[in-house]
Amino acid sequence: MYSSISESLHIFSSGLYAKHHIQNAVHATLLHQALYTVTQRLEPEPLRSLKLLNNKLRKRIRVDYLPRIQRLLALSSFKLHIPFNYEGLYKWSVDRKLLDVIFTVSREPFNYIDFNKIKVPVYILKPGNAFDDNILSLRNTRSKKDYAVYYARLVPEKGVLEIPLIWYLVSALRPTKLVIVGRFFNQEIYSNFRKLLEDLGIEDFIVYKGFIQSREDLYKLVANAKVLVYPSHYDGFSLVVLETLALGTSVIAYNIPALSDIYSSLLPVKLVEECDIRNMALNTIKVLNKDTIQYSREHESPEVRHFLELHRGWRRVAKAEINLFKRILAERRELNYVEENVR
Repeated sequence: MYSSISESLHIFSSGLYAKHHIQNAVHATLLHQALYTVTQRLEPEPLRSLKLLNNKLRKRIRVDYLPRIQRLLALSSFKLHIPFNYEGLYKWSVDRKLLDVIFTVSREPFNYIDFNKIKVPVYILKPGNAFDDNILSLRNTRSKKDYAVYYARLVPEKGVLEIPLIWYLVSALRPTKLVIVGRFFNQEIYSNFRKLLEDLGIEDFIVYKGFIQSREDLYKLVANAKVLVYPSHYDGFSLVVLETLALGTSVIAYNIPALSDIYSSLLPVKLVEECDIRNMALNTIKVLNKDTIQYSREHESPEVRHFLELHRGWRRVAKAEINLFKRILAERRELNYVEENVR
């Protein structure tokens, strides 16, 4: 059995090579977002972003946009950004039946992918993600500083072009700094982001840190923030949200399937309807204004503590993967036994 539980193109290719050349090999891979473009039952979250913004944005934000701002939102950059040629490689591997098993970290893909088309069994890893133990030493629920944070892959499907609109509303009612961390996918997205800040007149409220190399420095920044603003349209699990919770910081995010499935029962995570920018801004202000005792009580609740314990350390994820391997091999042995007896 070869497991390419990684989004590395080279590791995935190695798994396909092993499957092609080794007799009785079983190739298991982690679901990559490229599969959305190979076989989809419904339009996936990232590709709905522009339509939702066009249909709902002006009603939700309750301000009149300049034509220039509307044009900046109607971008060709609203698309699923898949690095390398994952789409072609997935299609090639599906056509040649070189994928035996797909692992996913939540139920989210079942909303959008018709797995019957590719005839590959899918298993959900539980837990599917974890945070490193050492970040708990930075956990902070009481001595917060008065700023918000947003960190992610800086692409439209992660909501980076909605951030200026959200912060336009927040800063109008409660002047607060938003610290942004990450690397923009390309110059076009960065340029349009800057233009939105300028047109909305909120440059003074946005601090762009770029990509922070030191994980400890990033975690300290998140741990000291009062809230993570996370308008992502696509996530399979969201390690960003998990790490933020472990660091003791509250989260405001869209109610997309994966986040709803995994985080909706936790008090420090507030989910709003997708593209409801006004509600996201209002809930962000509520968290910024929340008193220390109530804030800390939410983060120290039994539900949050249990959730963090379940996702503490990657050893639990590795054990879950091993147990799935054992189950898959047992099922294959049983199937082979039945086939032999039928013959």
